[in-house]
Amino acid sequence: MLFHERLNEALSRVRRDKERLAVLYLDLDRFKTVNDTWGHPTGDLLLKAAADRLRLCLRDSDLVARFGGDEFAVLQPGLVEPYEASALADRIVKLMSEPYDIEGKRIVTGVSAGIALAPDDGESSDLLLKNADMALYQAKEDGRRIFRFFEPGMDACLRTRRALELDLCNAVAASEFEVYYQPLVTLETGVISGFEALLRWHHPVRGMVAPADFIPLAEEIGLIVPIGCEKPAPRRPRGRTI
Repeated sequence: MLFHERLNEALSRVRRDKERLAVLYLDLDRFKTVNDTWGHPTGDLLLKAAADRLRLCLRDSDLVARFGGDEFAVLQPGLVEPYEASALADRIVKLMSEPYDIEGKRIVTGVSAGIALAPDDGESSDLLLKNADMALYQAKEDGRRIFRFFEPGMDACLRTRRALELDLCNAVAASEFEVYYQPLVTLETGVISGFEALLRWHHPVRGMVAPADFIPLAEEIGLIVPIGCEKPAPRRPRGRTI
């Protein structure tokens, strides 16, 4: 609530005095893995350590808030040039990607960031946070431990991604996954020595969805284990042997 209040005050100055500001939306990379590996108490300590590092990157006039889970937002008012926002994001990414010592455990994580600028990317708090969040998604898509500025085309990309997430959830319930067995052949003898099991998703509208498109997404949104526990219908061996 305080973050929204301060952001609205800063936006009033943007409209009145032609100031500029940046909103940075941050997300710890693979935080769920930390909770799953070390437990939630360790995850809580990591969040506190990350928050302490985040404070070190900010000016006295900046404000940081935790929005829930492993997500943080930063308000950077009084910008002169956009590079000031990228300089802050770069400092945050570098410092928060260094290893953490949490009760004797060496934990390596990172952070991804999305940046939205006012007035360029919006003049309301909700729109700026939404656009910074879309830029964050793009940073994660581009490899994590990086930052991205919001661009108008990101809206369409995010809608496509979220539609794929929904379809993926439905695919688990509808058992749309199939296993294809590709034979492994010994070149000297021509004898089949084994098979490679390959998961395929046959979408009722999209057709065959490439594993590169849905496997990373399934891992990110926590569906890879339910998919792995399924018993998809096997298919006969297909494809060329080399």
